[in-house]
Amino acid sequence: MKTKGLLLLITGSALLLLAGCGDNSAQLENGTQQESSSQSVAQESQSTQTNSSTASSSTKNTDSATKQMSLDEIIALYQKNKPDTDITGIEIESRMNKFVYEVKGMDDSKEYKLFFTETGELQHQEEEMLDEDERNGNERNNEKLDLKNLLPLDQINSIAKKEVNGDITEWSLERELSKTYWDVKIVNNGQQSDVSIDAQSGNVLEVEMDD
Repeated sequence: MKTKGLLLLITGSALLLLAGCGDNSAQLENGTQQESSSQSVAQESQSTQTNSSTASSSTKNTDSATKQMSLDEIIALYQKNKPDTDITGIEIESRMNKFVYEVKGMDDSKEYKLFFTETGELQHQEEEMLDEDERNGNERNNEKLDLKNLLPLDQINSIAKKEVNGDITEWSLERELSKTYWDVKIVNNGQQSDVSIDAQSGNVLEVEMDD
């Protein structure tokens, strides 16, 4: 009887030991799975942050890229602010990879200057009374630009660069007698050139290089 009781005691102890090992193994397995899951979540989070950072950087680079406004857009911006006037001049200047737009206009008694940012925002404006002999349309009729059938700016740029290689830094739409034309300034290795182009036909009127 003692031997049988001893065998039962040993068998029971063995079963308890095996159960304990099974619990420990399950705990170890669960711990390993949790650790693996945590690492996976961390890696996924890091990947998401990296992708977000890359997308943010890409967006930032796209936003910082400068695009020149079209001539139609520039004219429309001015006319929206000064609908009852005529445009007498447009000047575009490239500064630090950004464009600044100045549009001049006139009515029968005043002349105006409107300055726009590269995004089309009105930065500020100026106005000045005309002299007595310039009022009542006298100066206005002499200075207003012919805005019909104007060539797009990208075409004007191509024409100018065929004449002189370099970087365009300024554009001026002006009038002389009855002709509306562009004066385009190009800089190459420190030398500035001016290319005058008929705004409607695209004919090159003059190329002048600084000494």
